[in-house]
Amino acid sequence: MKRFLKWHIKECIRFYNWGYPATKIVRWRINLPIRLHNRFYLEEEPIPLVK
Repeated sequence: MKRFLKWHIKECIRFYNWGYPATKIVRWRINLPIRLHNRFYLEEEPIPLVK
């Protein structure tokens, strides 16, 4: 589960950066898996949210 979540976050951030002006609207959807990762895996360094 952890590997899948990290892969999903990486792909979301790559998609966000690729289509920035249009993807600014769906930023909350990209931040959702990042929040889940930061909540469930507290022992690791938290991943910063997309701003």
